Amino acid sequence: MIDLHTGPLTCSGRFGWAAGAGDAPGEITVRLGTVTPDFDTYLARIDDGPWLAVADSFVWPLREGVNRIELRIRNRAGVLGAVSHIDLGYTP
Repeated sequence: MIDLHTGPLTCSGRFGWAAGAGDAPGEITVRLGTVTPDFDTYLARIDDGPWLAVADSFVWPLREGVNRIELRIRNRAGVLGAVSHIDLGYTP
């Protein structure tokens, strides 16, 4: 079991992310970074919802059970980056 209060989850490469415990129970703070040339925006999809543009730091609200977030970038030419994802179980 992962305890986000002891340290963040991280992934790095051309597109990097970190996720740590948020300010309130059931919240995860996600921080994004990239070295992508001609970067336009970050995109996130939560639990098979629509892809939405997000800031480089945002709160991911969790629901009871398994939560999924998918992350990717888009450059100014509209080219989409590879998808990274996190599956996280949550019990209040």
